[in-house]
Amino acid sequence: MSEFANIIQIIVTIFFFCIEAILHYNIGKTGNISSFHFPTMKESLKLIGTVTIFAIASTLTANYIETVFA
Repeated sequence: MSEFANIIQIIVTIFFFCIEAILHYNIGKTGNISSFHFPTMKESLKLIGTVTIFAIASTLTANYIETVFA
């Protein structure tokens, strides 16, 4: 996979995982997603940081598996 493709994969993963994380945040706070609230700035930064770390780890793992088995 090219470097550009890796960057696209990381950005797309971060975008969708952040949406998922905000939904999970709301489920944890209210018990459902119908009462939608955005996390505080501090909580948002933690959320984005965690998602970013795992998006990068996911991309690196996929590249490693592709290299080993391709």
